[in-house]
Amino acid sequence: MYYISFFEYGRFERSLVGFPLNNIEAIISSNVLEVRTEDVVYNFLCKWAKAKYSQSQRYVRRAVVSQLASHLWFYYMNVETL
Repeated sequence: MYYISFFEYGRFERSLVGFPLNNIEAIISSNVLEVRTEDVVYNFLCKWAKAKYSQSQRYVRRAVVSQLASHLWFYYMNVETL
């Protein structure tokens, strides 16, 4: 099980970007993820997908982000992000 607080995320963001899809999905789908707002998770997913999938794979990137977005708590996102 993964436990990542907002402050740990800031320290380890570069390492997390290197994680494979299944690890990222396990982290964001867990109930123990502590962040200030869900925007942090969404913004990370976008960064992660951009780092993993090149511009030529943008359709794959969109599909993966859509799949992972099913784990987001949109209720806890800022209106500006939505």
